[in-house]
Amino acid sequence: MNAETQKTETHAAGTPQNLSAAELDSRVAAGLRFPLIALIAIIHVTVAAPAEFPAAQSAIALFQNVLTRVAVPLFFFISGYFYFFKTENFGVQAWAAKTHSRVKTLLVPYVVWNAVSALQFFLRWKFSPETAAGAGGADFLQWLAVFRGGVPENAVLTDVPALGFLFAALAGTPLDGDVFPRPLVGQFWFVRDLFFVGIFSFAWFPILKNRFGAPILLCAAGALWFALGNDLHVNAQFATPGIFFFCLGAFFAIRRIGFAALACKIRVPATLVYTVLAFADWRWDALG
Repeated sequence: MNAETQKTETHAAGTPQNLSAAELDSRVAAGLRFPLIALIAIIHVTVAAPAEFPAAQSAIALFQNVLTRVAVPLFFFISGYFYFFKTENFGVQAWAAKTHSRVKTLLVPYVVWNAVSALQFFLRWKFSPETAAGAGGADFLQWLAVFRGGVPENAVLTDVPALGFLFAALAGTPLDGDVFPRPLVGQFWFVRDLFFVGIFSFAWFPILKNRFGAPILLCAAGALWFALGNDLHVNAQFATPGIFFFCLGAFFAIRRIGFAALACKIRVPATLVYTVLAFADWRWDALG
């Protein structure tokens, strides 16, 4: 019985009656949208407590550095799920249509925002370098370091090749010791990675549809994410979390597995496991 015809069970699963698994997934995803956006916003807000209140500091660290980190994986998971939602065959036409849609909704905003940010930095360095340094300008030149080649350390922005400047603004470069690149508008790494995992959807579909290929891909992507993430929550330096969680969501869609109904059935053990992992992550960060 597939997700279109499967009806949610009554009280055992704790889900509403008379809804198909697909309808339930759509409602849950819609309901999660705002809370997940709010969690991501909280990640990027600086919240601090006075040193004389260590308990408050610990509580803030637990919430902001651990509990909020479920948002990005869930966004990738939901995106992967609905990318292949109700998809029986995924040929060139389907891939082209979805890619065209994502160019408009993801790539264009990504390019525009990074270009605007790059332009304002460029103008600052050209006409008012003293204010640029106070607005992250020093980091900006560091951000361009990979593309400077033989340009000396005290280089000014005009010494940076235009092509390297443009590529760096869009693709990203390492910054502050990061191993992997992030774009100039750092928060947009998510948009960039979401676009590119979709670009490779033509490869994910046949592998995830294969009974042997699916576990191999998911295990490999999961191991890569964990190995490069450096900690138990998602690291925003590379596309590995995007690959794993996007493919996991795609697997659920391709195999017609209703994620909301499944989550209801395993909510007790899943909550216990997550609590243990979150506490371990919190204490690890505190000790580190």
